Amino acid sequence: MTTPTQSTPGGCFIAATALLPGVVAALGFWGLIKWVNLPVADRHVDSRLWTLAAAASIGSVMAIGLIYLSIRILRSTDFRGYDSRDPDRKNLKW
Repeated sequence: MTTPTQSTPGGCFIAATALLPGVVAALGFWGLIKWVNLPVADRHVDSRLWTLAAAASIGSVMAIGLIYLSIRILRSTDFRGYDSRDPDRKNLKW
């Protein structure tokens, strides 16, 4: 019987790295929502606003792309017949 700790699929690692741009995107969206809720007199279109917009958009695209890539990798990985204790198969299963 094999356990999940015997094989590390690359898709799980890539999906875990998608958390960082996801957090950046969430912070960018949170900042944009806070900016929209400011009184109109206090809303300034400056570099901070564009930094928030860039964080929200680029972070979202990167997170979605990495999640899509990880799902494709996980779906194409065939774990049937894979035994990590086999001395001929020492590499990670990608």
